[in-house]
Amino acid sequence: MPRHPTPAQREASRRNGRKSQGPVSAEGRAKVSANALRHGLRAERHLLLAEERAEELEAFAAALRAELAPGGLIAAQLVEQIIAVLWRLRRVPEVERRLLEAQRYRGERRFTAAELLLRDLAGARSVLGVSEYEQRLLRQLRRLFVALEKCGERTRESGATA
Repeated sequence: MPRHPTPAQREASRRNGRKSQGPVSAEGRAKVSANALRHGLRAERHLLLAEERAEELEAFAAALRAELAPGGLIAAQLVEQIIAVLWRLRRVPEVERRLLEAQRYRGERRFTAAELLLRDLAGARSVLGVSEYEQRLLRQLRRLFVALEKCGERTRESGATA
C-alpha cells in the first residue's frame, strides 16, 4: 500500500524545491546546458566541442554553402542541417581512435584489435556504438541530400513555368 506524505513533508519538499532552481545567469545556463555532452555525435545544439575551433567550422560551413548553393529558404535550412551532419561525421574517426586507445592500454596488457572487437561484441559495445551513430548520420545525410535535390527540382520547375 503506497504511503502518502504528511502535510509537513509536503511543505518541506516545497521549501527544498525553491532552494535549487539551477543557474540564474545566461552564462551559467549556457555552461550547464552542455553537461551531458560526451562525444558530440548526436549533438543537436552544441555543434562545437571544446577541442574544436569555431574558425574551422565556419570555413567548413562556408565552403559547403558555396558548393551546394541553396536557392531558397528551405534549401538553405537543408544545407545547414547537412553542414551539421557532416561536421559530426568528421568526428567519428577520432572518437573511434580514442576509444580503441583507451581500451587497448588497460593495465599492463596490450590488446589486439581482434580482441577488442570480441570484447566489444560481448559487452561494452562502445566502438560498435560509434559505428551505429555513424550509420545513422549517413542515413540522415542521404535523406537531406534527397530533400535538397527535390527542393532544387521544385525551384527549377517554378522558374521554367514563370
